Amino acid sequence: HLQSSDNELFDPKRIDNALHADRLFELADQHYESGEYTKAISALQKIVTLTNDDALKADVYNNIGYFKLRLGQYRSSIADFHKALEIAPEYGYANDNLGFALIMAGDLENGKVFLERAIRTKSNDQAYSYRNMALYFQRKGDRNSAEDYFQKAFSMQTPVDLLSYFYGQFLIANGDIKNGLEYIRMSADSGEIEGREFLEKIANK
Repeated sequence: HLQSSDNELFDPKRIDNALHADRLFELADQHYESGEYTKAISALQKIVTLTNDDALKADVYNNIGYFKLRLGQYRSSIADFHKALEIAPEYGYANDNLGFALIMAGDLENGKVFLERAIRTKSNDQAYSYRNMALYFQRKGDRNSAEDYFQKAFSMQTPVDLLSYFYGQFLIANGDIKNGLEYIRMSADSGEIEGREFLEKIANK
């Protein structure tokens, strides 16, 4: 019946592609959880050719960009977030991630614009937005505002990738090395590669 139906919803190839895309998305998540970001990106890139689902494509581009962020590829990730936003302009996470990428790439004011857009969508994760605002103010040299936003992020009491890591870096940059290293150890203990690599560099000096 599926093969004889003219309804594209029952197109066997379409169904097979959708199932394959779902499997690839799950595989990408598995690679991400194990810290294999490059493999996660590779799995996601294959999905784009398999689906016409705009919502899924927006998620794919956002996740590709995010995994690039975790590789430190800030400038490279920007195009991926723009692709996600071309499909879904009110996508809170993509706006937030683009703001973060721009800030980390040194484009502070444009980064702040996208953070503010993320907040206006009300589909963002507020704790991540606070963390990203903290990074904006840190790079502007406004230590008090950066501290306020870091504390707002912590006060949400929800998991935020690299929050302890970035706060540790902030404390170290401001001379509080002991507490800064403690926060970075918390990052490493939670499984974040960035925290572990930072501590390994210190140990090897």
